[in-house]
Amino acid sequence: MDTRKITLALAALLLTTFSFAQSGLRAGLSHSSFNKDDNSQFEDGNIYPGFYLGGFYTVSMADVFGIELGLNLATRGANFNGALADDFFRYRTAYLDVPAVAKLKFGPMSVHGGVYGGMALMGTWETKILGIEASGDISFEDNAASWSRIDYGYVFGAGFELSDGFEIEARLMDGLAKITHKDNPLEINNFSVQVGIHLSL
Repeated sequence: MDTRKITLALAALLLTTFSFAQSGLRAGLSHSSFNKDDNSQFEDGNIYPGFYLGGFYTVSMADVFGIELGLNLATRGANFNGALADDFFRYRTAYLDVPAVAKLKFGPMSVHGGVYGGMALMGTWETKILGIEASGDISFEDNAASWSRIDYGYVFGAGFELSDGFEIEARLMDGLAKITHKDNPLEINNFSVQVGIHLSL
């Protein structure tokens, strides 16, 4: 028999013997901020609370290591203070994210890391300067004055499995994409705390 066929057969046997798949749902709260291109923070007041909702599919091996893919709807944004006490700038966006992470499990605890890609579905802005208020939709057209619709970056986090298939997880998404095409490009950082439930396939 061909050695390659034997190797493939053994690999398939190991995967079916020592691996299993799970799907599930997650929901939680998030805090996001827009950072300058040089990774320095804007002044205080830039944190925006949002929500996180989605599903995931995990393939685990020997209950120690797993690969997880997700599809999530998440809101992101930022609040910036103006020069005067009542001045402000606010940005709100909604993204469809696809994270892919590798997980290491230590009993009920786990740590994970990987990458994500996201696409903006919508966005709004609101501002007040010298008592004059204005608002509108964020433009995602391909020109110098618009925002980029695509976001991507790294994912890091840790989780803890509870009883009855529930889990709690904390996750940091460190954006690398320049989401604005302006002279001062911005990147997104997002921290979320989620509650998930594993579903039987």
